[in-house]
Amino acid sequence: MILNGKDGSLLFNSSYPRLEWSTFNADAYSDARAKANGFDLQVALGATLSYLRQHDTDFHRRRVVAGRGQAVLYLTPALGSYDQSRFYTRFDNYRQLYPDVDTLVLTSGNKNSFGVLTNDTNLNVFTFTVTDPASAIRPLVERIKAVPRRIRNANCDADWAEDGSGNLEFIDYVEPLGVNYYRLAPNNFYRTKDDYARVRVQGQGYGTLTVCYSRTLPTMNGTQNSYASQADSSAGTCQQLSTGNVEIKLANLCTDASLVRDCAPLYLAVSAGQATQAVEMRCNEEACRFPDMLKYTVILERVGCWSAAGALHAAWLLTALLAALPLLLQFRQ
Repeated sequence: MILNGKDGSLLFNSSYPRLEWSTFNADAYSDARAKANGFDLQVALGATLSYLRQHDTDFHRRRVVAGRGQAVLYLTPALGSYDQSRFYTRFDNYRQLYPDVDTLVLTSGNKNSFGVLTNDTNLNVFTFTVTDPASAIRPLVERIKAVPRRIRNANCDADWAEDGSGNLEFIDYVEPLGVNYYRLAPNNFYRTKDDYARVRVQGQGYGTLTVCYSRTLPTMNGTQNSYASQADSSAGTCQQLSTGNVEIKLANLCTDASLVRDCAPLYLAVSAGQATQAVEMRCNEEACRFPDMLKYTVILERVGCWSAAGALHAAWLLTALLAALPLLLQFRQ
């Protein structure tokens, strides 16, 4: 999806078929600039929040557990002027509600000035140069490719309020010598003390899988023969399985975090080794990209819903009521 950074209007809707990208060409871009040229940080953030809320509401309605990695990319030479107090409150709310969305910036200006949008400008802010655009864009493309797929408790609505119960699961596939990366935001397990709260990865007997998990983002090097070099196993735990389970307990993972955003997510990586003759043609489901892919199931058990964003809404409402109290008393007199 592409939004106008000045007025938040939709320029190009989400699409998976590549052919549809041809509709957003130079003429469409020129028309958009003629209508609204420039960048308004608060409008852009508001449009981002609106889209993400629609997305999460739809996923919650359909009880979708796993999805593609999400990233928001701002393209602007500078932030421009904005109300800092209002922006920080809104951006804090954004981080609480959408912890598994990476915020990235591509700019021709000073990358350090975008510290308000990210805690790490070296990792998430990229400088564009007209003299060598290909080299400038390449690190950004690799960073977007490194965004993990997301796992989310489908019993939580867009505000992380729980309105359902029960275990959740999804089926996925990994090709030989490939690896799939996932991220489970702390909002799913922040204050749980339930010893039965866990993530289970279940093999389907298609071949041997290696499952690694850690609290730090693993190294993503694409497909290699050595899984350990991909998953940064020194920072996590790795186990192999074929038809059994790998269990990852979620209880008491955020004991030192005073807020949800202060707790690190859980990263999960599922890798496949070299295919054997016995399993080469076993994957015949529609979702299999190749017939030698390995099938597995990821199960969420007794996960929860946590966010301080609701508290932010409540604090704002309380402030508004206190401000209106003198007028109400005056009206009664």
